[in-house]
Amino acid sequence: MRKIIIILISVLLLSACTSKVANGDLETMINSIEEMPIEADAKIHIGVFDDNFGQVITNYLNEQYPDVYTYSVIDESLKLDISEYDIVQTLIEYTPLMSENLNPIDEKLNVILENDYIEKYTKDVNQVENYFMPFDSKGLLFAYNKTMLESFGIDLSDSNDDKLPEAIDSFEKISELANKWEADQVTYRDDLLSSVFSFPFNEQLAMLSFIQNSNYSIVSGSKGEELNIGEDLYNALSTYQSLGETSWQFNGLENSDMLWNYEEVLELQSAPFLLVGNWMYYEDYQASQAYELVFTKLPSLNGADLSTLSSVSGFVLNKDSLYPNAQNLFLKAIKDQKGIEFTIDSGIIPIIDPAYIKDLEKIVSSNIEEMIVAYTHSEYISLQAFEKDPSIIAFKIFYEVDFRDVWKELFLGEIEVDEAYSRMLDKINEWISNNNLELEGIEYELEEDNSEGND
Repeated sequence: MRKIIIILISVLLLSACTSKVANGDLETMINSIEEMPIEADAKIHIGVFDDNFGQVITNYLNEQYPDVYTYSVIDESLKLDISEYDIVQTLIEYTPLMSENLNPIDEKLNVILENDYIEKYTKDVNQVENYFMPFDSKGLLFAYNKTMLESFGIDLSDSNDDKLPEAIDSFEKISELANKWEADQVTYRDDLLSSVFSFPFNEQLAMLSFIQNSNYSIVSGSKGEELNIGEDLYNALSTYQSLGETSWQFNGLENSDMLWNYEEVLELQSAPFLLVGNWMYYEDYQASQAYELVFTKLPSLNGADLSTLSSVSGFVLNKDSLYPNAQNLFLKAIKDQKGIEFTIDSGIIPIIDPAYIKDLEKIVSSNIEEMIVAYTHSEYISLQAFEKDPSIIAFKIFYEVDFRDVWKELFLGEIEVDEAYSRMLDKINEWISNNNLELEGIEYELEEDNSEGND
């Protein structure tokens, strides 16, 4: 019995140590990785999206392993022929299409991949073996003008430390503030406030953040045939419609005027809330206009979190490379202290455990730290493909079918939920038919809804 207890205690201690390494400090995590002797005469050519990052990371590696690493800049929008490279940066959605040509990542790097913040981006692509090392996020984030809100007397305390003050952590609360500010005719810099938040009617992927609410996602299940376009979609549209009951624009502006207008908001401070990306000139506007912008996750709606959509890239390894250790040493380097600092210095937001920020030698600006945290709440595009045609992922529908008119009219109260739902089903059914695809278990429902929509 005593022997069994000792074994159990040992197992528990080992599990605790493993967890600490996976989610603890950066130096401990990197130092826990076993040595990988680089191959003699190794030569590694890397395809990267950013020229500056390619230069600094290869210089860093070549200081340790002279004349081993070279790079070329590649177009991130293209599905690349990996045969020209030992390592290549790719968007996450392209990884499944390349799997037959990829080398699994060395198990010694599992300590990196098993970190909670990394694992979020690998669960859909690293199923059988680990092929994809997440690198960076890019996309729109929610932001608020701290200077403006403080001038309105808003309490910006954050007692639960989720980086979003309680006073503005839901769209219902922001709606109440909008009503109050309109009634009180509040001013900022001697001008009447006329805009609270502009919903991006002109940007379909940005609007998807609000259509997919109440823990609902259109692309769900394990394959494209399982698109969730039944009652859950109807209910999500109903919740979304409630947002249009608020005057987000007033004093001469209308809700119908709304569009993604980040540059105007950054330059003129015309609204306290906006959607803005990490590649935009937010720093210049803050400096010139003397205000403080804070990046956060989206406020909740109907008691559930909303998520912005991010473009996620990472690195994969060519299975035909003669130097697997040299390949994996590159992956290790991009996740160590210097690699993370090089990433940030190149204007790239790394996918890392936010706890590692404190372990960096260089001081990270508050906005960069906010973005790193905020992107952990974003989602990448769903990767479920159709069984009938695996070359087509279900999410492709949002690139090829325009729902913006339906969503805008529903928001503005020009149509009711029944009509919006029916019109969305019509568009979805047409796309499915044009691509010679099928949806499981809802063929009759689609036909029935379409006929109702045509009456």
